[in-house]
Amino acid sequence: ELTGGRAARAIGPRDDEPVRRLSYERMLYGARIGVGRTSGSYFMLSGFYARDDKDSITLPEEFGGTGDSGGTGAGLEGAQGTGGSPADRRIGQTRRNFTPPAENFLLSPEFQVSLFGRALQLGAQGSVSAFTRDLRSERIDLDEADIPEVVGRLLPMEIHSSTRVGVAGGAHAGLSVDPVTLRLEYERIQPGFETLGVRSLRDDRQRYSANLGLSLLDRRVQLDNSIGFDEDNLLGQRVQTQQGLDYALNVTGRVTDRLTLSGGYGINTSETSGSDPEVATGSSEYTSQTFRLQPMLTLTGDDRTHSITLATFYQTFESVSRFEDQVRRADGNTLNAMVSYSVMMFGGFRVNAGLNGLMGEAGGSDVRNYGLTLGTGYTFMEGRLNTNVSLGGSRNEVSRDAVAGQDGVGAVPGMRNVSWQMNGNMRASYRLFDAASLQLSVRANNNTIAQGAGSGFSELESRLSFSYRF
Repeated sequence: ELTGGRAARAIGPRDDEPVRRLSYERMLYGARIGVGRTSGSYFMLSGFYARDDKDSITLPEEFGGTGDSGGTGAGLEGAQGTGGSPADRRIGQTRRNFTPPAENFLLSPEFQVSLFGRALQLGAQGSVSAFTRDLRSERIDLDEADIPEVVGRLLPMEIHSSTRVGVAGGAHAGLSVDPVTLRLEYERIQPGFETLGVRSLRDDRQRYSANLGLSLLDRRVQLDNSIGFDEDNLLGQRVQTQQGLDYALNVTGRVTDRLTLSGGYGINTSETSGSDPEVATGSSEYTSQTFRLQPMLTLTGDDRTHSITLATFYQTFESVSRFEDQVRRADGNTLNAMVSYSVMMFGGFRVNAGLNGLMGEAGGSDVRNYGLTLGTGYTFMEGRLNTNVSLGGSRNEVSRDAVAGQDGVGAVPGMRNVSWQMNGNMRASYRLFDAASLQLSVRANNNTIAQGAGSGFSELESRLSFSYRF
C-alpha cells in the first residue's frame, strides 16, 4: 500500500486579521508491505516520512524572523507578545499558535501468530520515530547527537540539534473459544516520542486493557466487558503522576427479527497527584459516567432494506481539585439524542439521514447543539466502484448568565457564543482488479461565528491512495 501528497498548505501571518494557526507546506509519504492475513498470521512493515518546507512562508521581524523565508527561529515558540495596537494584538494571537517546521521518519514492524485454528493469537507492534522539531535548528554530526549510532546511520534525513529518536510499542494476546472471547493488550509510549503521522499523540504513558465477550441464548444476546488502566510519568521525571481507570459494559439483544435493543454503561476515573515530595503541586480527581440506550428497527422488503435507529446518551461528570487548604469542585451533565434513517436498495443505491441534538450544563454554562446530516451512495460496475457523498450542518451555542458577586468581588460577565458549521465529504473506491484498489476522498469544512468571540475558518482536504495485496 502506498500513499503520498500534501498534508498541509502554507499559511503565513497576515496584517489584516489574526491567523488561526500558522503552518508550513507539508508533504508526506507512506508505504506498507506485508504477508499473510490480518485475521490470522501476518507480518507487516510500515514506513512514513513527512517534511515541512521551511521556506514556504515568510516571517517578519516581529515574529522573530529576519523578513526572509524561514526566519531564524528565535522567540517563536511560546511568544506571548500582545502589544497595544489592534495590529500588535493580532500578531500576538498568531504567534501563540505557531509551530516550527518539522521533519519525521517512522518505521513500524508488526506481526501476529495465529494458533489452534485461530483460537489463540499473539502479536506485537513497535515504532521507531526520528523527529526533528525545528528544521531551522543547527545541523550537527552524528557523534554530537543524542542518538544511537546504528540508528543514526540508517536515517534518511539530516540530523539537527532538535532531532530526537523515540520508541513506542504494544503487544496483544487473544483467545476465542465459543461462546467466550478474551483479548489482553499492553501499550507503551516512551517519553519524547513524537510523529507527524498522528494529529494528537500523548507520550510518556502506558496502558493495560482487557476485553471479555460472551455470546448467550444462541447468540441472541451479546455481552461485552472492557477494563483499562493507564498511567504516565514512566521515568519519574515529572512532578505529577496521572493514573486512570475505565470500565464499560455493553449489552446487545435481538428482541425480534426486526428489533434490536442495546444499552451500555461506562465509567472513567483519573487521579493526579504529586510525585516529588519537595514540590507542592496539589492533586485532582475526575469521574465521569455514561449511560446509553439504543433501539434499532430493520425492515426488509423484496428490493430494499430500511433501518431506523434511535440513540440516547446521558453523561455526568464531577471533578475535585485540591491545593494546600483550597478545594474546588465542579460538575455537569449532558443529554445527547440522535435519530437516523437509511435505506439500501439491492441495485446499489443507498440514502441516509440523521438528526442529533445535545443539551447540557457545565461550570455555570449552558450548551445547546443541533445538527443534520444527509448522504447518498451508489455502487457502479458490478461492485467495482463505490461512491458516497454526505453533507452536514450544525448550530452550536454556549451561554452563561452574568453573576453579580459580592461588592464587585467574584463577578462574572454573561456571554453567548453561537457558531454554524457546514461540512461535506466525498469518497470513491475503485477496485482495479482483485488485489489492487484506488481510493479518493475529499473533505470540506466551514465554521462561521454568528455571535460572540472566536474566529471562523475553512478547511479543504483531499487524499488519493493506492493499495495492492500480494
